Amino acid sequence: MSFKDELRALRLQDGLSQGELAKRLGVGRSTISMYESGQREPDFEMLERIADYFNVDMSRLISKTETPAPIAGSGTNQDRLRSILNQLSDENLAKVLSYAEFLKGSERK
Repeated sequence: MSFKDELRALRLQDGLSQGELAKRLGVGRSTISMYESGQREPDFEMLERIADYFNVDMSRLISKTETPAPIAGSGTNQDRLRSILNQLSDENLAKVLSYAEFLKGSERK
């Protein structure tokens, strides 16, 4: 399921209007509307806020299919990651790098 569909489903599951969800996330109603229509994508921090609000894993929000992603380390995941990274702005690349470093450090524990 795409992000826009997942967000809408979570919002409706909680019985919230776009305006109510926007208020709880600290954004305008039009932002939620644009997310749900696919006209806009949230940044990493907003994805975290949405995932925290609905108490779901971020991977649920950004998954593009209903089937699980291939096992980590496979060529398929690496190819997908390269493709996504090539499309990101420098600012978002820095965020991904920061998060990857965080994950790398958490695997050592």
